[in-house]
This record gives sequence, structure tokens and C-alpha cells, in this order.
Amino acid sequence: MYTRTRNLTVALAAGALAAPLILSGCSSDSSEDADSSTSATATVTETVVPGGDGGGTDNGGGDTGGGADTGGGSGDGTPAPGAGVNTDGLDPAYINADSVRAWATDIAAGDTAGMTGKCWTMPAGYVESNYTGAADRIVEALATAPIQAQDGYVWGADSVTEVRVPWAEGESDYACPKVDLDGDHNPPDSVVLWTAQRFLLREQGSPVNPADTGDAYPLRCAYSQNPVEPGAVADADPEALTIVTHDRDHGKWYLTNSGARVDMSVENGRVCVAGVEPA
Repeated sequence: MYTRTRNLTVALAAGALAAPLILSGCSSDSSEDADSSTSATATVTETVVPGGDGGGTDNGGGDTGGGADTGGGSGDGTPAPGAGVNTDGLDPAYINADSVRAWATDIAAGDTAGMTGKCWTMPAGYVESNYTGAADRIVEALATAPIQAQDGYVWGADSVTEVRVPWAEGESDYACPKVDLDGDHNPPDSVVLWTAQRFLLREQGSPVNPADTGDAYPLRCAYSQNPVEPGAVADADPEALTIVTHDRDHGKWYLTNSGARVDMSVENGRVCVAGVEPA
């Protein structure tokens, strides 16, 4: 069980640096917090992707029972390459294992474009750097037994590659995990900015995706609850951010400009909005 809390400060204003708005993706109702769960026995399931001259399909499985998913490869009976997802101990009440398998299939296939379209909860650059750019490492991490943490399930815990599936992502149809590389658990600037943009666009009535709702994907902090002032939200330009400096050692980001200021924090491994006020 992990607890990491960091404080970040973000200011928004008119200017450049527009972030792309991806308008397709997964959707599902979810809850950000989960009670302690009892272990459910499961098997290691292999998700197969198309390969060679033959098509690969997901024929097996589920969360419990014997066997692994298999599919056609080159047509000679050899399975196509795929990403094995270890589902030992996953509680289906809190995570949809198929959502992780779907993502693992695209990881194994190196489908950057597909993941960029589906993972609108992440900035596009993150898909390239932390998904397809670390595909082999992710496949190894997913083969290990997951553990339940405060923010969701984690594969490869305490290793050089951690795959974290937050509760909201795990309950969707297609999980877009947080992938921590080389022991760096601080969110990159792009994720902090994208989270702030998503929150403001949602509050302004123009979410990046119709499925991006407060119930399905909570972005407000659970513990740091500063006011969110409607006037500041209305005046903010979500697509204009200017980073002046940041202190990654202490998990703080400082952005200044005219307009609205958004206070950001990291609670239990996830980036969240602590408050919004005039700059």
C-alpha cells in the first residue's frame, strides 16, 4: 500500500501551447476509492494480437478458471505475439481485467495511433514516451502478480517499471495506466497540465470527451479541498499554460501568468485539482 502526496501550483492564462483534444476513447462509471478487497483467484491470461498471415483473436478465459487466451499466428498453429496479463488476486468488483487486456494487446502490437485515440485521459506525448516507448518493459511488468494500492492496482511494484491502473481507469472499457519508469513516480509536466486542462474544459461545459465526467473520472483532490471559484474557471483559458519553473524533488510546479490559477496536488499516486482561483 503506497501513499504519496505532493503539492503543485499551476497558473493558467491566455497564450500559446495549445494541447490537442482527443475526442475518442473509453467510458465507464467509476469510483476513485475502493474498500479493502478479498483476493479472487485468477489465472495468467495471454492476450493475443494479430500476427503473420493469420488473424489473432481473444478466444479464452476470463478472470477465473483454467487456460489462457490463444489465437492464430502465422497459420501454422503458432500463437501470435501478445502481452500476458497476470490477474492473480484481482477483485472484479474493483477492476475490469478486460480493460487491461485490451490495452496490453495494443502495447504488444505497438499501436501508438490506436492508444492515442483511446487514451484521451493522457496527453498524446505520454503514449509515445511511456507506452510504446517502453513496450518491452511493460510486457515484463504485466507478467508479474499485481498488488492493490490506494490508487488502484499495480503491476511491477517497486521495480524499474511500474504499471499503475487507477480505479477509474480499471473500471472503464479500456484502461490507460500510469507507467512509472526507472523509479520516477513524479508525474511529468505534460500530465499535470493535461489534468488541469481537462478539469477546466469539463467545468466550462466542453470536456475533451463526452465520457469525461466527474463521476467517471474524478479530478478533484480528496484531501486538499481549496475553493473552485466559478469566475476564475469561466475566465481561464484551458489551452494556455506557461511553466516558469518546477521543483521535481519536492513535487512542485510553478506556473505564472495572468488569468486563473489552478492549485494541483498528487494524492495517492494520482494528479488532482486542489482549487481554482483568480491569478
